[in-house]
Amino acid sequence: MAEISKELKYVILAHAIVFLLFGIWFFFFIENYVDVFQWLYLDPIAGHYIGGFLLAGGIINILIYFKETEWDRIECYVIFLILFCLLGLIAQIWGSITDFTAAGIFNAILHAIFLVAYTYFFLKQRK
Repeated sequence: MAEISKELKYVILAHAIVFLLFGIWFFFFIENYVDVFQWLYLDPIAGHYIGGFLLAGGIINILIYFKETEWDRIECYVIFLILFCLLGLIAQIWGSITDFTAAGIFNAILHAIFLVAYTYFFLKQRK
């Protein structure tokens, strides 16, 4: 079994930080996020739901960073993260085309960065 590369673990840790920051903001302070980024829609339940998902992702990433060493044990999760980043990027671009906001562009950039990083390390680990 192959070990998880240090670089991939750092990407997972960085993504954990992003997940946790946005998760806390969405879960506890969605109204503030809407005000700061002039988000066009406020559905507090959907915002809290997204925040809960992001918090869970952050916690899982932290656990993987500190506890997992074998690539085989996280391969499916990395595929999930690639799909999450890809679909998130598409959604952010789509949203920015229909209703342009700085937050949409910022979130699209974050999704693109993590999509490239996860895809690169996924392909590297598969070799």
